[in-house]
Formats: sequence, structure tokens, C-alpha cells
Amino acid sequence: MNLAKLAKTGAVVLTDDYSYNFPDVKKGWQRFISEGLVKELACIESGVVSFGFAKNWCHGILLKGGYPADPDNPEAQGL
Repeated sequence: MNLAKLAKTGAVVLTDDYSYNFPDVKKGWQRFISEGLVKELACIESGVVSFGFAKNWCHGILLKGGYPADPDNPEAQGL
């Protein structure tokens, strides 16, 4: 939430460790989506397990940043 205030609308947002091993990460990401802060573009569940943890991540676009959208970011077009 604090970084969103410092980022431009349309910034790419990434989250790592989106798995059952880290329920707070999943809860936080789902909160960002449900509150309209982030538009989810993809969640990757690779199925690769390393050191007992799944390698899953998500990415999206920040919809409500603290600064206007960057006009050079093609993913931010139409925000």
C-alpha cells in the first residue's frame, strides 16, 4: 500500500510466493484485486518445487498509483 502511493498509475506490480505456503501473500494480492488497486494480468503456477516451496507468482497493473500514468507504458493505455 505504501509503495502504491509512490508509484505511477500503470506501474507493473509483481508478487512472488503466491502459494499455500504463504497465505498472507495470497490474501494481500487478492485484497489488491478486490479493492481495485491492481488489475491482475496473470498468475503463474509453475508446479516447480524448490526447497519444499512452490514457485508461483502473479503480475498486474497498478490502477490507483500516487502519480499519473506513464504515457510510454503500453500496458497502462486506457487507464
